[in-house]
Amino acid sequence: MEYFCEQDFENKDFSALKLKKGEYEACRFLNCNFQDLHLSGYLFTECEFIECKLSNLRWKETKVQNTLFRNCKLVGLPFGELSRFNLSFKLDSCHLLSSTFIGLDLKSCQFTDSLFRESDFSNCNLKGLKLADNNFSGSRFEDCDLRQTNWDGSTNISLDPRENQMKGAQFNPQSLAGIVASFGIKTIAQ
Repeated sequence: MEYFCEQDFENKDFSALKLKKGEYEACRFLNCNFQDLHLSGYLFTECEFIECKLSNLRWKETKVQNTLFRNCKLVGLPFGELSRFNLSFKLDSCHLLSSTFIGLDLKSCQFTDSLFRESDFSNCNLKGLKLADNNFSGSRFEDCDLRQTNWDGSTNISLDPRENQMKGAQFNPQSLAGIVASFGIKTIAQ
């Protein structure tokens, strides 16, 4: 496998060019298209993906470590395919649609100011995460460890406390409607 270090890739359409299989360390991808690629077995360490399109990507056993995704569009991504070894990434101001995180330990990840539309977090460990200012519209949380999570500023949260571990979790009063709905309780706006 080839090794790439501290390289910048800008305005590249990898759906046509193909990204060379390799280890990418401290590389920066700006406004690149990775749509429909198969990136299985790659390694991305301390990389940045800025304003990239990563839709319908396949990345079985790819290692993503200390990597940032900012202002990216991530549609239909199976995060559960990633290697679990030192898995850590940050999603900042990203738009995710129908992405799955099933069975992952996400304690070393960060989610900030992102839209997670119809994403699946079943069987995930999110214990202690600060999930600030995210929109979880239509997303699924089932059999998750959500203890000590801080959902400050997050919206459209819909989950059943009977199906998740939630001791010590913190929510804004405005977010409680999607949590108590599973008990048949309705909230009244003041």
